[in-house]
Amino acid sequence: MRPEPDIDPDTEPDILPKELRALRKFEQELAPTRGRGRLPHLRRLRPVPPMLDDVHLPVWDWSRPAPPECDPITLDVTAQWPSAASSARYPHGALRRRAGEQAFDGLPGFWLCDLRGITWRRGGDLMSPLGTNAHRPKVWLATPTVALLRELVEDEDAHWPDFPILDSWTSDEPVRFNAWTNWIRDTRVELMEAGADDLLAAFKDSYAIAVVMWKTGEGCDTKRPDWYWITLAQAAASHWRRLWNAVKAGHGPISAGAVDECVFTADDLTALMELGPLAPFRIDPTGRALGTYKIKKWL
Repeated sequence: MRPEPDIDPDTEPDILPKELRALRKFEQELAPTRGRGRLPHLRRLRPVPPMLDDVHLPVWDWSRPAPPECDPITLDVTAQWPSAASSARYPHGALRRRAGEQAFDGLPGFWLCDLRGITWRRGGDLMSPLGTNAHRPKVWLATPTVALLRELVEDEDAHWPDFPILDSWTSDEPVRFNAWTNWIRDTRVELMEAGADDLLAAFKDSYAIAVVMWKTGEGCDTKRPDWYWITLAQAAASHWRRLWNAVKAGHGPISAGAVDECVFTADDLTALMELGPLAPFRIDPTGRALGTYKIKKWL
């Protein structure tokens, strides 16, 4: 089970022309800007928060007993990484430490959460939002994970108790990557409509490589491990939130793994889709809409 894109980050696919290379596009004309076109710090993150190698990322490999003679359907998220990047907020420049106990204000960054004694009680319905109940008593979590936990504090069905935040590294200059993720969305559709399957496969590798490059910075102008962790945390939080809403609708999954994958019985999935606009997620069989689900396997 890999929480990160399952690709080789060392090389961009040779088949791709320069104008379709996702990291190059991000670093140049689609780089996120703030007031007066100010570019972010790409190569250098200074100071480097000492906990960036110690962030807890929720990942899972969970299942519950399936009903007898059920018809399982495996789903996964369409374009998981650009989908997550399109909905997250990122630090534009440096991260600053705010020491001491504090309230969560949603700024992009990382938070030291005191989770001593907190366990997920609904393991028979769904895995913990942290991926495990064996988490450390005090853990550094990215903003998307903390935002999800704060929602659960207010959710009576979750039975998730309040918890203090002891420290943080955040940015008061949030930025979104919408120009880049919209370009990815539109380019995917163009390649699909053109029937350019080889180019499309290489393009998918290209934007997954971009996410890994934010962590490693090898061979490119970007080294922002904070962006990497926030993207993966956003992907996990969004996926878990949809599955939890399915549980609350009475039709939860029977397994979940690899961060973006889940399995429902055919009956439960049909019941969820019949909820229409109230369904916890949408299935797009064309695979075009970011953040929707597609059927990966029907056994």
